[in-house]
Amino acid sequence: MFWGKYSCLGLFIFLSIQSLLAQENGALAVVYYPSSAKINSHSKDDGTYISAARLRSAKASGSINLFVLKKEKKFNLASFGFRLNTKFASLFHKNIKTIEVKSLDDLVHKANKLMEANPDKMIKHLWFDSHGKYKKGKSLFTIGYDTLTIENILDPAFAGKLAELTAYCDEKSHITIGSCYGAASYNRPANKYLNESPMNGDSLLLAMGKIFSISPVYGCESWVMVKPFLFGSKWGLSGHPPDGKYMDEIYKPVWENMGYWTKVDPETRKLTQVHTPYISSDGDLKFNSNDYLSVQKRRDKMNRKVKKLKPGKYKMS
Repeated sequence: MFWGKYSCLGLFIFLSIQSLLAQENGALAVVYYPSSAKINSHSKDDGTYISAARLRSAKASGSINLFVLKKEKKFNLASFGFRLNTKFASLFHKNIKTIEVKSLDDLVHKANKLMEANPDKMIKHLWFDSHGKYKKGKSLFTIGYDTLTIENILDPAFAGKLAELTAYCDEKSHITIGSCYGAASYNRPANKYLNESPMNGDSLLLAMGKIFSISPVYGCESWVMVKPFLFGSKWGLSGHPPDGKYMDEIYKPVWENMGYWTKVDPETRKLTQVHTPYISSDGDLKFNSNDYLSVQKRRDKMNRKVKKLKPGKYKMS
């Protein structure tokens, strides 16, 4: 489908204004360690891709900001909203590229093909667009229909394929897990349906950092939002979805961590909280000068919401 400059603008504005959609799916330089889950050793610390990345980087004259999207079988409004934001931004910035994939294998194939067609470019920002699943009680993200968690991400079947992408990423690249709760370090509370469960997002982030060993990797503790004109909006990734089930007390830690993101520092291999990021107009990952909840009116609103949380709002289907 061809996306003209003006043919999708009206649809974009209409759908964007309908809702601020979450992809349900901290203080700067605070260093901490994962709360739970062991990081198993990768099957091999293969320097081949790192060497290829540095060689390619030395010759590169430009970069690509690459957004990995799931090829949906059914319509999903949040995914469609993000896809529309990306397509709209790419009309004005040719360095923004999207790949719609069915699986990790599909991603590797299409990414290799894209980068072979752009031999003088590196990946500056690699965004894995995904939904989080709070019901699962653990941090995760999907690549097509492959689901990656701390339990399987370092398996050779997954880690080896992800490692192929590191040939296009260097120290200047940003790798982003774009799912809600992707770096959640808290325990999801229990309710009458679900037991308390450690999210282990900190461990998932460290595992990604082991694979993308020379590039910083980022993830969010809370919701990742899709707002109107997302690219270039400084708080476009932050906030909360419409109340509904999210007013259940099981979501208390998610409310309290709005706008908090964490990165794996490739030099120290430790986790560090960063100021709330945003996607720039040209698709890069940038950072605000403070955190979303450092603004008092937002913190006050969050506290009011937390006080109103009740059991029984979260319905199990």
